Amino acid sequence: MQHGPYKPTSNNSAKFMKRYLILFAILFSVFAGLQAADEKQDDTGKGALVKTYTGILKTGIMAIGGETTGTTLKTKEGAVYELELGEKFSKLGDELSGKNVMVTGSLQTRAGVEVKERTIIVVTGLKAAGDAKP
Repeated sequence: MQHGPYKPTSNNSAKFMKRYLILFAILFSVFAGLQAADEKQDDTGKGALVKTYTGILKTGIMAIGGETTGTTLKTKEGAVYELELGEKFSKLGDELSGKNVMVTGSLQTRAGVEVKERTIIVVTGLKAAGDAKP
């Protein structure tokens, strides 16, 4: 048995490569997980652009499989957005249903089953917009 400088043998080389491949796989998994966590945070609306939208508010909307927030906003351009009112704006939303409103919030896209991509405004402000139709 030789004592002295390390001399890799084919068996040691295989162990060496195996360790580096395992290390690479672990690091890859960690970084992929961090990327997925970042994407999830962006989807919650944190850091999202807050904008004001005007249109006709409708509540009581139903969809197959319950795949809806139950509230929509139809703009004068014809775009229809789902609204996530939350507890804070739920009662006011019911009162303003069928009326022209101004909605402030961040726009999100969520995956759905029946509708592949649902466009939802997470509402941070809601008020009547007056008598003018959109």
